[in-house]
Amino acid sequence: MKILSKNRLMTAILAASLSSLSLSAMAAIQAFSQQQMTQRVIKANQQANAAEAAKATKLAECRKLLEQNKDVKLAECPALLEQDKGASESK
Repeated sequence: MKILSKNRLMTAILAASLSSLSLSAMAAIQAFSQQQMTQRVIKANQQANAAEAAKATKLAECRKLLEQNKDVKLAECPALLEQDKGASESK
C-alpha cells in the first residue's frame, strides 16, 4: 500500500509540475505574440509617416514649380493632380 501511495503522490507532483510549466510557456508565447504585433504596428506607422512625408515633399516641389512657371500643367505634377481630385471628391 505504501508503494501505491508513493506512486500516486509522485504522479500528482509530476502532473502539477507539468501543468505549471505549460501555463508558463503559454504566458511566454502570448507575451511574444503581443510584442511581435506591437512591432508590426510601429513599423506600419513609420512606413505610413514616411510615405506621407514623401508625398508632402513632392507636393511642395510641384507648388514651387507652378509658382516659378505658370505654364506648367497639372499633368506634369501628379501630386497636385491627386490633391485636386481629392478636394473635388470631398466637396
